[in-house]
Amino acid sequence: MGLTLIVEPCPPLEAVDPTLPPAARSAARKTEGLKLALAKHGFDGLFAGIRRDEEATRAKERVFSPRGLEGIGTCAINRRNSWDYFNARLPAGAHLRIHPILQWTEADIWAYTRREGIPIISLYLAQNGTGNADVGDRQSR
Repeated sequence: MGLTLIVEPCPPLEAVDPTLPPAARSAARKTEGLKLALAKHGFDGLFAGIRRDEEATRAKERVFSPRGLEGIGTCAINRRNSWDYFNARLPAGAHLRIHPILQWTEADIWAYTRREGIPIISLYLAQNGTGNADVGDRQSR
């Protein structure tokens, strides 16, 4: 059994609430794109590349993170028993988000990238003293 990469576009920026602050608007666009892809393909789960050290709200995430129909994790779904963090059984209508690098740091990512010889795009590198940790809404030059 092999894996197939499925790429689905996020909704255009114009389709997202323009009153949101830029970071929230970007996050809403990505979240909506993810929900559309889940609905279109009927996935039970997905792998995500988030890290706990990227933002404070991710401190509540687990490696196996069940989500309800709207993509929201709730106390009823996000289990408190430590063994249940590895339980992949889902309630009806839920999907599972798997975060394999949740415990990695940015330094871990760069060390792995360097060790494995993984190419990176220029947007990650500092230009005029500024680098981009999140290139989700930007295009490479």
